[in-house]
Amino acid sequence: MRTRVRAKMRSELALQMYPLFAEQGIETVTAEQAAKEAGISRATFFRYFSSKEEAVVTAVHAVGTDLASVMEKLEPRSGESILEMLRRCFEASVIAVEADASAVRGRTQLVLSSPSLRAAWSMQRSETEKSLAEALNEHCENLRLARTATVIALTLHEHALVRWLESEDISFRDALDESFDYAAMLDTPR
Repeated sequence: MRTRVRAKMRSELALQMYPLFAEQGIETVTAEQAAKEAGISRATFFRYFSSKEEAVVTAVHAVGTDLASVMEKLEPRSGESILEMLRRCFEASVIAVEADASAVRGRTQLVLSSPSLRAAWSMQRSETEKSLAEALNEHCENLRLARTATVIALTLHEHALVRWLESEDISFRDALDESFDYAAMLDTPR
């Protein structure tokens, strides 16, 4: 319970600070300015976040989808591959992107524009990887298979996200479907 309350508080604080980072850039905003934006002290900022980068990435993830929770609720379909099930799980993120594509595009571009934010994003991805693999494990022969499938699926998700960011001509849904379709083709004899 205490962990969930802390996580919720972190998310709320990060979301209050995010507009300042987005407007002025992470390099120019100090931790003190970010804390002031959220109505907290610098010391409280560092109780919740180890860095400005962590605060920004927390904000980006706060409006995202808890894929592990989605996976836990999914029932496998007859004849469905593990990757197909993961693609179905990612439908929740497609819906989130479609709900506010402009905001998602802006947040993601901010993260990808900064090496320090990309590093923080990678750390968050590791946490997502672990929790999603644990949720998927219920549908796999073993945890190694669940972890491998999760790494592949998250890589496809990120590939689709970058493709969507680079082109105004493709929806995130289509980019994600394309990525998963190409991955399925890898197992097809030539």
